[in-house]
Amino acid sequence: MEAILKVELDASALEQAKHKEDVIETSTELLKQVIELHSITNDLINSEVTIAGWVHTKRGSNTIKGSKTVIFVKLYDSADSKMNPFQIVLKGDIETSQELSKIFTGASAIFKGMIVKSDGSEQELEM
Repeated sequence: MEAILKVELDASALEQAKHKEDVIETSTELLKQVIELHSITNDLINSEVTIAGWVHTKRGSNTIKGSKTVIFVKLYDSADSKMNPFQIVLKGDIETSQELSKIFTGASAIFKGMIVKSDGSEQELEM
């Protein structure tokens, strides 16, 4: 009985190790796709990109109609971009809002989305 239990534990450990390898491989592939914030220009409008950095600020609002949430995240990836962080606009429902509550100032984050012209006056482009 002990030998069977040991085999089951070893199989479980192997499965966990394989999962960790998959996570590392996926993370490595994702990081290869990340572009630097300073390289986001008008040429990338309507392009899907992956960006990474640290959360500079996060602010949001809940609307009563349809329980929609809009969160604005300012992201920087270097000392230079900290002076002019890039804005990400996240829209969703209450469930999404609970997930987004895990984003906080100073947190590292990766976002994938479409670059668009901004409706705001503070920045030209946003995701």
